[in-house]
Amino acid sequence: MPLFQRDDTLPAGLLAGLLFGSEFVCIFFGLSLTMATRMAVFLYTAPCFTALGLHWFVAGERLSRAEWCGIAVAFCGMALAFADGFLRGNPNSGSTMRGIAGDTLGVMAGLFWAASSLAASASKTLFYQLAVSAVVLLALAFGVGQTHVDTVAPIAIASLAYQAIVVAFVSI
Repeated sequence: MPLFQRDDTLPAGLLAGLLFGSEFVCIFFGLSLTMATRMAVFLYTAPCFTALGLHWFVAGERLSRAEWCGIAVAFCGMALAFADGFLRGNPNSGSTMRGIAGDTLGVMAGLFWAASSLAASASKTLFYQLAVSAVVLLALAFGVGQTHVDTVAPIAIASLAYQAIVVAFVSI
């Protein structure tokens, strides 16, 4: 599939990329407020939000009664996790409200992830997500002053190569 051919996907693609970049901005700030395990739980609400988005915005993608029940159970689990944050607080964040703010950013990241996957055509979504979010995240790095790299471990280079070659290129 030609990536740079005029096909009127640019506006939706830019939106998908901005949403995807926003997901990582939420993760970046949220991880300073909550534990990574909690962030992962809330980030992976994305499939539920995607299912709801498909139901509401894509003709022919309707949830069955059993699927609605599954979505309800998943959101009840998320509510329980939030309630736990209110009741126990977050030992890593220093306060209950900081932990709740981090959890909220995790849910927002999941929502942005879902929205980014619904915003553009499936065939070019990954391209737009990676291209636009690279610009957004580089701007964030400069904005918060995290641009200095002392060393890069070989495992980091191997991981990046695997993501770029296998996940983003070969698997498409």
